[in-house]
Amino acid sequence: MIRRHRLSGRRRFAAVRTAGFRASSGSVRSQLAGNGLDVARVGFALVGLRSAVRRNLLRRRLREAVRPLLGGLAGYDVVLVAGIEALELPFCALREAVEKATNRTVERSRRAPAGSTADNGPMTTSAGLGR
Repeated sequence: MIRRHRLSGRRRFAAVRTAGFRASSGSVRSQLAGNGLDVARVGFALVGLRSAVRRNLLRRRLREAVRPLLGGLAGYDVVLVAGIEALELPFCALREAVEKATNRTVERSRRAPAGSTADNGPMTTSAGLGR
């Protein structure tokens, strides 16, 4: 994965986690938010791995699992959350879990209603609010 596909920085991770969509598949969770760029940026959050060797191994495996999906994720920031269970999966099962989780988050983001750009306009009242 080249540098422009890397999501880095605590604020960017926090922005994806607060404003993004979530889905999980097996032992992998995916969090996704739009980034307004023409490339996808991916970050990894590894949970419960105290050994640096195991963390780096899982990070390399996740990087290879997400590499074929980068073209379809253009315009999104993705955070993949995985732990010890993901490290014990065979690579083909890990790749399948990553693909399912990211595809679910992309579908959820596309189905969500678009945010309103008229935030400063007058409020409209609906029936039943007492006005």
